[in-house]
Amino acid sequence: MDYVGNDSDIKIGNTIFYNNNAIALEDMDNYAFYSSSIKSIKLGNVNTINDNAFNRCYLLDEIELPNVEIIKAFAFANCISLESIEIPELNTLKDLHLKIVFL
Repeated sequence: MDYVGNDSDIKIGNTIFYNNNAIALEDMDNYAFYSSSIKSIKLGNVNTINDNAFNRCYLLDEIELPNVEIIKAFAFANCISLESIEIPELNTLKDLHLKIVFL
């Protein structure tokens, strides 16, 4: 599922609704927000940020990921405006790819 819209500040809670069904949101798909014009994002229970999820989000300057456990390759590549990223303590992450920020 790719992001389609024009909001620049996004907050995603623990559940999304699709066809009147509640779906627990735990993973951010590959390329989910690729090259979008979002400026900030807050993700509730998302525990996995997959490859290139926010790659080329040039305006993205703030991210809150309070429950993230896995950050995949190039998740935040080319986020040249990124000033603040809130994640749990590094020792609580299960998998952190070294190629995640500023390539």
